This record gives sequence, C-alpha cells and structure tokens, in this order.
Amino acid sequence: MRKAKAISTLVLALALFLGSRAIIAFAFRPHFSDTSRYSYYAFVINEANRVRQSPYTLYERLMRSAQRPGNGLPARDEEVIIEYPPLALAIMLAPLPFVPDHPPGSGARGGGAQDSKTWMNAFRFQYFLAEAAVMIGLAWWLRRRGLGSPWGIAIGAVGGSVLAYLLYDRLDLWLGLVLLGALGALVTGRRYWALALLAVAVNLKLVPILLLPLFLLGALPATVLTEGLAKWRVLRVGLFASLAFVGTGLAVFLPFRLWWGPRVWDFLAYHGQRGLQIESTWSSFLLVAARLGYPVQVVHTFGADGLIGFGTGFLALASSGVVLAAVLLVYWLTWRAARRPLPEAVASHDRIETAVAACEPQLFVWACFAALALAMAGSKVFSPQYLCWFLPAFLLVEAPREGRAAVAPLVFLLACGLTTIIFPGLWNEMVRPIAGPTLTLALPTLRVSLLALVRNLVWIGFGLLAVLHMQRRGWRAGVAPASRPSRRPRRRR
Repeated sequence: MRKAKAISTLVLALALFLGSRAIIAFAFRPHFSDTSRYSYYAFVINEANRVRQSPYTLYERLMRSAQRPGNGLPARDEEVIIEYPPLALAIMLAPLPFVPDHPPGSGARGGGAQDSKTWMNAFRFQYFLAEAAVMIGLAWWLRRRGLGSPWGIAIGAVGGSVLAYLLYDRLDLWLGLVLLGALGALVTGRRYWALALLAVAVNLKLVPILLLPLFLLGALPATVLTEGLAKWRVLRVGLFASLAFVGTGLAVFLPFRLWWGPRVWDFLAYHGQRGLQIESTWSSFLLVAARLGYPVQVVHTFGADGLIGFGTGFLALASSGVVLAAVLLVYWLTWRAARRPLPEAVASHDRIETAVAACEPQLFVWACFAALALAMAGSKVFSPQYLCWFLPAFLLVEAPREGRAAVAPLVFLLACGLTTIIFPGLWNEMVRPIAGPTLTLALPTLRVSLLALVRNLVWIGFGLLAVLHMQRRGWRAGVAPASRPSRRPRRRR
C-alpha cells in the first residue's frame, strides 16, 4: 500500500511537471527572445562550415560590415566576438535539420524571418524533449536507490513556471540538466560518470568548475575521512576521477579546437573583460546609492547592461576574490560536516569503496547548491537565467520531514518570483534609453533598484540556508546495501 502510494505521488508530480513544461514549450512565446541570436549564430556556423571557414572569422566580418542599428556606427570590438563556448554553439546547431534548404538562387538558409521562426520552434521542441527524458529517466532510476522525491520535482515544476520567460529561451537549462546528471551520479556512487558529466557542464559554461573540489571529495572512498589521503585506494580513486574529468573535457573541447581554430577561446577573453552587470549584487547596492548622488551610470556593453563609474572597476576585480572566498568556505564546511563517525555499514571491510557522497547524499546536494548560489551572489554578473541551473537538481532534494526544512526551497521560489517581476515585468524601468544621436541610458527607477536589491538579498539568504542544510546530520541508511558480516576472524587480544 505504501509503495503504491509513493508511485502514484511520483506519477502526479511528473504529470504536473510535464503539463507545465508543455504549456511553456508549445503555447508560450516571449516577446523578446535570445533564440533570435542563437539562430543567427547557427546559420553563420552552418555557412562557415559550407565554405570551410572559421565561424568566428565569418561572424566578425559580417558584424563589421553591418552598421549598428540606431546610430549607424561600426560595431565595437566586443560585438564581433561569439561569446559562447563551442559546446554551447553545437547545441544551437541541433535545430538546423528542421530548417528546409532553399532552392538555388533564393538565398542562403537563415536569410529570412521564417527560417529563424522554424529554428526557434525546433529549438524549444528539442529542449522540452530533452528535459522530459532526463527528468523522467532519473526520477525512476533514483527512486530505486532511495533518492529523489516528488517534492523536488514539484519545486522544479513551479520554479520553471515562474521563470517561463527564460526557461526555453536560454541555454542555461541545458547546463542544469547536465549538472543534475553529474550530481545524481555522484550521490549514487558512480564517481567516474560524475566527473565526466561535470567536465561536459564546464564545456557548456565555465562556472561549474567551482564544483570540482566537491566532486573529487565526494568521489573518494568514505574511509578517507578516518584514514586520510595517504592510502593507495584513495589516491587511485582520486587519480582516476581526475583523469575522467580532464579526459572528458579534452575529448569534448579538442574537436572544436581542431575544426574551428584557435578562436574557440574567444569566450574567455570576452567574459573576463566584462564589468558589473546591472542585476548583480554589487550593482544593486550602487544603484540605490546612485539615488543619493553616487557617481555611476548605466551603459550597454558586451551584449548586456552594466554600470561604470567610481569604484566599479575595483568591484569587478574584487568580485573574483569574494567568489573564491565563498566557495572555499563551502569546501571547508563540507569537509567538516563529512568528518563525522562513519555508519557501521560504511566502516566495515566490505564497504570500504563506498564513495563519500554516496554515504550522505544530501550533504553534497546542498553543498553544490551553496557553492553555486554564493558564487552567483558574489559575481560581477548575475543574469536571471542562472536560476535555471538549479531547477533540475531539486529532483535530488529529499522531502522535508519538518516545516523549517522546507524554507530553503520556498526562498528559492521567492527569488524566482522576484526575478520575473524585474525581468521582464519592470525591465522598462531597469533599462531606460534616452533619445539622442547615441545610445544613452538613464538610471533605473528607485522602485526597481530596491526590488533588485531585495532579490539579491533573498538569494544570499537561499545560499546561507543551503549552508545550514549541509550541517544537518542523518546518514541515509538506504544508500548502500547493508553489509554482510565480515568473514575475517577477529584477533584475540
């Protein structure tokens, strides 16, 4: 009876998830979509491959030959760079088979609005199928291992509905799906699959590399917590896990490097030169201070809106130090929380190879949440679509056994709601162009500035609540099968 009830609850949660996602994928269309840019990249890459030219060179030539809309000036240097890693560009190529070829003499594929519309529909359809397949497959697979919960699926479904404007309009949910696979593999003891999938995530966006130390710790045998690192089995697992990460990362990246040339590294320089993005935590404080006379102004650079003025350059540099300090704190707290008396099933001789993360899955799930959330809060860029990284991984969060355990997911949903109010709800108050010969932007209104500050403080609260969840005890007894009594005779003292 209890098993049937659990299965029916899981089915209902998946039905809620699929129903809400289908509406977003097939019935919802944002007014302003990044998919137009994605489709343009895809068509440029397709044309570059046809003429056997680097897509980066062709894109720069096309952008420099075109004039910027509104003022007729040539494109700036950052506007001629493709800002995405090559694996992300490969995802943009996936919908191309759905776009029909043009008859000879009618122009290149991608030259018309209908081509872009067809590409966008295919992109959203593929997105929906991929997310549905990953979530359903992992939900049933994790259920057999005592992990995952309908509660987490429901949180992801509601959060995705709140972020509907961004969900299938950005690439970030792809990253979230890969992170779900990596984290799911880690907490079920598939250590080498976990590191390989993390390498795939890093090829989509560099930020997940912050999770590498947590994954390496979680992949080690649980006896490292009592015997230390100086054991051959520990060093062997650590070496193989590192090789899985490096080998997969190179296997994914090198074909693009050989195919498209050295400019596949352009995205690193592009993002390294960016300043304070307007929605970052740092900018939200400065925007409120600007209402009191602090000298900053809004500019549009690097494809986004940001701040320049007194101290913004220093804060952009200092943000890297803050991010590093935050994730180091999470590393230390994770190590400290993990070093607790091992359960008997793990401490026995038969379970010496059990991974640390498989012994206490929730510790590592919330540690990854904390590291990413605090890194986003301290970074110079905090785009609203970054919240999509977390949506799939809530599948791994166990159902709360008490009311206060539900606070962190609810705070996450509150941050999603505030984010949607800002973008797209009040975006015309955040970015206010001033008519003139050049593009000039006025300061955001006080209302949206305060709302952005509140959103960022709520997000910091979510990160701190994730840290508190890390400290919860309670080893999960059902992670590993109960060990058999050791056959070794005990030595008499």
